[in-house]
Amino acid sequence: MQQNAAWEDYLNRNKRSKRFLSEARSTAVEEIFDMVETVVKYPSPISVIKFVKKCTTSGIWVSHAALRFILSIIEFKNDKFLRLEHPLTQKILSNVRDNLPIKESFITDQQIFNAIFMERQFYHIHSEQKAILDHPRIDSTIVLVDGVLNEIFSTSTFERTLKSLSEKYNIKYFIPKIDGLKCTSENANSLRIQINNYIENHPEEKLWIIGYSKGGIDSLHYAYENSHYASDHILGISTIACPILGSEKFEHKILRIIRNIQSYNESGKFKKINLKKNFLYKDLMQSLDQEVQGAWFKKNHKGLPTKLFYTALALESQWYESHFWMMLTKAIFKNGQKNDGVVTCDSALFPDYFKGINLGVVKGHHLVGTRSSFYSQEALIESLIIFLRYKKLIY
Repeated sequence: MQQNAAWEDYLNRNKRSKRFLSEARSTAVEEIFDMVETVVKYPSPISVIKFVKKCTTSGIWVSHAALRFILSIIEFKNDKFLRLEHPLTQKILSNVRDNLPIKESFITDQQIFNAIFMERQFYHIHSEQKAILDHPRIDSTIVLVDGVLNEIFSTSTFERTLKSLSEKYNIKYFIPKIDGLKCTSENANSLRIQINNYIENHPEEKLWIIGYSKGGIDSLHYAYENSHYASDHILGISTIACPILGSEKFEHKILRIIRNIQSYNESGKFKKINLKKNFLYKDLMQSLDQEVQGAWFKKNHKGLPTKLFYTALALESQWYESHFWMMLTKAIFKNGQKNDGVVTCDSALFPDYFKGINLGVVKGHHLVGTRSSFYSQEALIESLIIFLRYKKLIY
């Protein structure tokens, strides 16, 4: 029986990676032809730059998908889902499925979420089997707030997942246009304008914010600065891989040197250096600095609207499990604490003095939400929806 199950698991992982490669290849070809047509119709340096960018991102996606397909052929053994059969996991899943309260006081929110996430991951690989849990369906509208440097990718973080959820289950979402390189105060104000406009056009909808990375910080600042409005229209804020208490990477000596250069320039000592466009991004670094953001949260957490729910999820990966860019950050900004390549797990979870829901730490590097990621990002977002619906926090 175990051998048959292992063989079935191997075949299903191979099928999934093959579908992933096929989707990457067809989408990349379609996008590149569209860009060629645009360059021919509207030739300009900007259109050429966009074409090169599109070719690069699409090429990386196809290459990564091809690598995953090859690995799925080579890798036979996978013990990832053995814990799904554990009696406690089955107990949690049956209660969630039947919408029954879990009476055992020793079972935590983290265990509930991890059980749901395990089931969703298993279902996405073994899609031919009947799922234990119902498919995620909600009437609430998801607001996805991006993090830093998302502009270099073709789509927003987790946009692939939200598009899939919209097509399968008619889940509504919108993605505000946020510049990840701008400071928190600017992005919080931009969120205010865009959310207000959305509510004016959709007054009957209630919003649920998912803030990824720095997008989580921007979302918390938005809620704090617009407490009454947020209480009326926002159900809650879920952060993923967000440095809620700041990132200590901004205390690294390399970045301290950059900040010192910026300070010297402001004092007039380096007048020949033109930093009008904030090339060194001082405001951005201050927004993420552990001392600045950590102090802000400790001082202002009581001012966050109490009608909203708040959840936090941290990611963790070893250097060899990471995206290439995350390998570089782990090599340059070495850190002894558990982290996802950018954010430490401790800073991505709420401190004890705040009444938020910590969903714990799951495996994943900081770029799991990109379009080209083989990571089960759909399973991650679906798990959030199922958990919050079970807790009656969204509907």
